Amino acid sequence: MVNMYKPTPWPRLLLAGMLISLIAPACYKDKFSDIDVPYHGTLAVPVGQVGFSLSELLEVDSLFSVDAQDGIGVIYREDEFFTLSAAELLNDFTDDVQGNFEKEFAIGTLEVDDFGENFEIVFGELVNDFEDPMAQNFLQQNDSELQIVPAFSTSVQTEIVVPTFSDFTYMQIENGKLELSVHNSLFVDLEDFSASLIDNTSGQTVGVLDFAYIAKNSTETRELNLQGKTVGNNLSVVLHEINSPGSGGLPVLIDLDALLNYEIKVKDIKVSAGQVMLEPGTIGQDKLQYEIDMENGERIYGLRLSAANVHYTVNSDVQAPLKMKLTFPNVFKNGQAISREITIGPGNANTGTLDFSNTIWKLDQDNAQPFNRFDVDYEISVPGPGSTQVQFSKDDKVSLVFSLQDVEMEEASGFFGFREELLEENTIDLGFDLDIFGSESSPIYFDNPVMRVEVVNSFGVPLHANFNVDALGKNGGSVALNPPKVVIKYPEMGEMGQVKKTVFVVDKSNSNIVNLLAAYPEMLVFNGAAIINPENNSQEVNFVTADSKLSASLEFDLPFKFRVENLVYRDTGEALDLNLEDGLTVNDIEKADLKILYKNGLPLTTSARIIALGADGSETVVVENATIEPATMDANGKVNPDGIAKGEIFVSLNSEQISQLDNATKNIYEVRFQTLGNGQTPVNMYTDYQIDLNVGLSLTFDKQP
Repeated sequence: MVNMYKPTPWPRLLLAGMLISLIAPACYKDKFSDIDVPYHGTLAVPVGQVGFSLSELLEVDSLFSVDAQDGIGVIYREDEFFTLSAAELLNDFTDDVQGNFEKEFAIGTLEVDDFGENFEIVFGELVNDFEDPMAQNFLQQNDSELQIVPAFSTSVQTEIVVPTFSDFTYMQIENGKLELSVHNSLFVDLEDFSASLIDNTSGQTVGVLDFAYIAKNSTETRELNLQGKTVGNNLSVVLHEINSPGSGGLPVLIDLDALLNYEIKVKDIKVSAGQVMLEPGTIGQDKLQYEIDMENGERIYGLRLSAANVHYTVNSDVQAPLKMKLTFPNVFKNGQAISREITIGPGNANTGTLDFSNTIWKLDQDNAQPFNRFDVDYEISVPGPGSTQVQFSKDDKVSLVFSLQDVEMEEASGFFGFREELLEENTIDLGFDLDIFGSESSPIYFDNPVMRVEVVNSFGVPLHANFNVDALGKNGGSVALNPPKVVIKYPEMGEMGQVKKTVFVVDKSNSNIVNLLAAYPEMLVFNGAAIINPENNSQEVNFVTADSKLSASLEFDLPFKFRVENLVYRDTGEALDLNLEDGLTVNDIEKADLKILYKNGLPLTTSARIIALGADGSETVVVENATIEPATMDANGKVNPDGIAKGEIFVSLNSEQISQLDNATKNIYEVRFQTLGNGQTPVNMYTDYQIDLNVGLSLTFDKQP
């Protein structure tokens, strides 16, 4: 005898209401061992005893729960079926923050320190160049004599060589001035005194300086604007005229060894080009501004980076080694603004890496745009000591490329933008084995199913979740849950580090959960989207830290109250093998009756079919619709002991039916279930519900000697 009851995971909850692994064929060889031929009589053959209670099913399936009234339900829980880690959101920002920042700028004009030279000329040398012979003769003949010196006015065209400047060869001067001071050490005053400054390299006159009056033993200074002029280092001063009112009728000591002292000062010079000596010190400084292009319109106010490297490449047109000091005034490490120094050129590109690990970036310090921006102050200097002159132009370029890479972000704050993020599709296998149900089964409608979703969130970001669940049914169908939108709680800026919990309930009042579960779901597919900053309020300050996390847990609560019109349970057992001996054949069976004694504590209308499975896969119905009476329920919808249905069923089998069962490769046992009211009345299931079946086969043989 073979007992065909086979427990299965999910259907146990229905199987409990479903019943039976029904009728099983048995081996009959031993039953006929004492039969003599010819034989005329009746033989009762026990087939099997089948039965189970729902409490037995609960012992092997942890999905079940039992309430205080012994009512059965199913609790299914999936922890963290969806998670969003800080790394996922921070990685989005990391991709935007990482990248190249390029700037090219000209060095600009070169500020040259004030410099000057002193020189002199002996008065006798000027006298030698006098074009007035009377004045010349008078002074030369009375040298070292006390005489009254008459007034004189004469052209001289005397060139006074200025000492060569060693700090430059030539300069194109954008701004600046030259001062020429003349100290009169002569024995008479000078008037209407003029001098030209000549660039001997080009032969051009740099400028003319006129002195109206220079009293003896006094100094007069005149200024020449050098803006736009090109000046070489080989200069001379040419005197065109020398005039004097004489000694005013008083005798004076005529001294041709007396001097005219000169001093040239070049002041406030800004050079636009030239060949100059770059003295040690700063030659240029300014502020560079960089902007981070965020893909989704995020406005990032601050970042904390646990790791970051700035790879740089610097090219310079300046034909001298330089140093560039880079200061990031709003990037801090250990409370101090980051400052780094880079060596530049000349000639080849300079590359390197700056370590920006464990830094805080403030990107909100520009009043014009207090987000996504950071400044870099640069200062270019000439390292000392200077030794050679170099060609220089204000248009000489320095190009600077930053590549912010290898970023590991610990924290971000700002407005993270209004956007929709697709949730990663996730599938849940409920572990329900539904193979025992036939494809022609009608849907099972649970009366009050509930799905609870619990979200724990430590992201400081307003979130709405539009999610959906699609049930992939056993028979190939798909049903969508269509739940409501969910508003997820989140910590405010002052609650950083706290966790907020959101619990929302999906039931038949706000979703399609009844139809979803009616599809015999073997798999649930979760998908949807999260709306970040749904109000699109750019003044909202969001934050995320390395420890931030959002996770959702799912719980199904299915009180085992359902309705079904036609639930088909199929199972396969061994075929009937009479294996008659002593000359008996199936044709010797005059009459065969299948008898089912039942004790049914399940409030389900049940009918059974027995199908012979041929070797070619064909199915032949042998027993059709053997109806088992359902148990009756009391006013509270529960089956009491006096409501258990008891009875017996007789099914007559002819020789053809016996042959079909005997020749089958397998027998299929198909049981159909229906709740009361033609499947429209939901019923509860309780742990003490059970069913017992005793099945036998009565055979009457007619065999004549």
